[in-house]
Amino acid sequence: MEHRVKRGKSFAVIAVLLMSVSLFAIVSVSDTGDADSSFIVQDGTGRSFAYSGPANRIVSGGAGATMTIADAGAIDKIVAVDKYSLYSYNNYPQLETLTTNSLGSFYGTTNHDYIRTTLVGMVDSGDLSLDDTIILTSYSSNETLRTILESEGFTKVLVWVSIDSYQGIVDFVRTVSLIATGGTPASVADMDAKIAHVQDYISSYSERPKAMYVAYYSGSLMIGNKGIMPSMLEMVGADIIGKDPDKGKNYGDTNTIVTLLENNRDTVLFVQNSYFTGHTLDEFYTEVFGGDRSVLVVPMGLHWNNWNPESADGLTEIAVNLYDRPSAPAGNDDGNKYVAYASAALVILVAAMIVWGIYCLVQIRRTGNSSIGIRNFAKMSAVLAAVSIILFLFILLDLSWAGNRTLGIIDTWNALMGHGTWGNDIIVNKQNLPRVAFGIFVGAGLAVTGAVMQAVFRNPLATPYILGLSSGASLGSAIAISIFTASVAIFQPILAFAFCLLTMVIVYAISHTRGNSVRTETLVLAGVAVSSLISALVSLLTYIAPSDRMGSIVFWTMGNLGNVVSSGWTDFLIAVPFIVAGIILMFTQCRNLNALMLGDAHAMDLGVDVRKVRLFLLVISTLVVAACVAFVGTIGFIGLVIPHIMRLILGPDNRIIIPTSAVAGAAFIIMCDYLAHLTAPIYGVLPIGVVTALIGAPFFIYLLVKKRREVGW
Repeated sequence: MEHRVKRGKSFAVIAVLLMSVSLFAIVSVSDTGDADSSFIVQDGTGRSFAYSGPANRIVSGGAGATMTIADAGAIDKIVAVDKYSLYSYNNYPQLETLTTNSLGSFYGTTNHDYIRTTLVGMVDSGDLSLDDTIILTSYSSNETLRTILESEGFTKVLVWVSIDSYQGIVDFVRTVSLIATGGTPASVADMDAKIAHVQDYISSYSERPKAMYVAYYSGSLMIGNKGIMPSMLEMVGADIIGKDPDKGKNYGDTNTIVTLLENNRDTVLFVQNSYFTGHTLDEFYTEVFGGDRSVLVVPMGLHWNNWNPESADGLTEIAVNLYDRPSAPAGNDDGNKYVAYASAALVILVAAMIVWGIYCLVQIRRTGNSSIGIRNFAKMSAVLAAVSIILFLFILLDLSWAGNRTLGIIDTWNALMGHGTWGNDIIVNKQNLPRVAFGIFVGAGLAVTGAVMQAVFRNPLATPYILGLSSGASLGSAIAISIFTASVAIFQPILAFAFCLLTMVIVYAISHTRGNSVRTETLVLAGVAVSSLISALVSLLTYIAPSDRMGSIVFWTMGNLGNVVSSGWTDFLIAVPFIVAGIILMFTQCRNLNALMLGDAHAMDLGVDVRKVRLFLLVISTLVVAACVAFVGTIGFIGLVIPHIMRLILGPDNRIIIPTSAVAGAAFIIMCDYLAHLTAPIYGVLPIGVVTALIGAPFFIYLLVKKRREVGW
């Protein structure tokens, strides 16, 4: 009995010891767990940050970071975000409950003072501490912003400037989720699982499918040669057409795309989703292939290459479209239609020159074949012949542009006549021809408008650009882009015309003096002042516009004939009738223009109703400028340079100046468009407004210096 009692006591002691050890182990594990809750993370620049636990409050300076935090279930920790995190087009359900401070745009450095002041104010109010986390993504200027914030005492400012691989997205999501929650959410495991699933899925295929990434940047389509998407294509085993490691950046244009696809028609094109915020798939086929639909095009999902967990779904979709690709829509051949349009444009141009030649012969006969009439006609004929040859030469050169190469003259002509290869036909007839044909009439319209305004105001410096008409039309276009997203094609030309007319009314009213006269110096100064004000308004609209529309507004301020390509011939058929009608109506006023150049008093002595004629010409000029600028943006100095050169060669007679300026303006703008494309391999295609300004601005300075030394016309 005693032995049993001793044994029982022994068991009790052992049990107590075991319980003590277990309790100690539990406490130790608990203590270890608290210790293990600390962690160290690295941001995209390689800097390390130590955390004792998950962040209490987070400032998210990027939509990808905001979506990742929301997906991890920590959206309530976000106390401030950049403006792009709040845009409705993100279409991310987890962000619907996000109500927090917006710090505006993190792009560039202009908003840094506001961001710093706001965050410091939040610290003072207790809504943020200096040890809370600030995540900055996407922009190189965020390195500067981090320096500014650290100078204010913030200790955890993490920066990711760029991510160039899909694995980089996974690491970013893992790091940001760890900061927000202290652990790894299921979404990260899901991303890893989808990678494994995709790799297992494609392992059964022996042939590598061909793919091309088409990027959309600043209103232009180009070969996507950098970023996350090429990495995702490589991850699914694609043979990437157009990838060039030596370039290290996106490059080329729509012609480059077609050229690369000439012998790779089975390539699947993945087009950046931002293009489709303002365009449709049909518009893409029109802009790139002129309506031919024999190549399969896949619009990328909204978040395929974004820095958030949904990119895993994009990886799966890419694999499905490459390996289980649907058939491409049946192609169509509109070659004959485009040849007809080209022929019509050339016929109109040649017919106008013939009609003018007949008119000049009649005028010479009326003057009794005087030596002055014959000499003027001979000089005009020589100038028209020379300018026409230059125009024809640059038309062929501009039509031959093929992105990373130039077609031969014979290949260009064969394609123009409908006998070219698939790629050459698309490049010449469906991409280049609408741009070149529209450019001919835009150049003619702007040059004639400049000649008319210089005669109306008796000032060689008076042009649509100098007087602010082009800027006014651009403001109307910018408002249409900002407000009427769905129906911008309808409201853009309407508002462009309205604001162009309003600008002319304002400039004319400012420069108008007593006695119904207009001082030319006041006119130019008023035009410069109003143009500066309008430029400021356009800049304001650009700054506050959503990112998907910002590039379109910037485009209008620089001018680009390539914009008409996306509509096929629609813009051409809308604008050209107004331009041609305006040129004809202005030409009918040649005699009145000659009278106005003598001064209002002399013009009235000759029976000219100065008020009505001037108002009529201003309205017609405004109509022509609006029709040009509404579709291609601001293109300056054509109306300044061309009429002045024609007057230096042919004299002041507007019966000669207007038709020769029309042909010379067409030749000048096509030449500038060709020069703009020459820089494409290095800088991309320059906006044509940049080229015309580089040529026209020095000429404008020359005129100012010359006018200072001269008196009168």
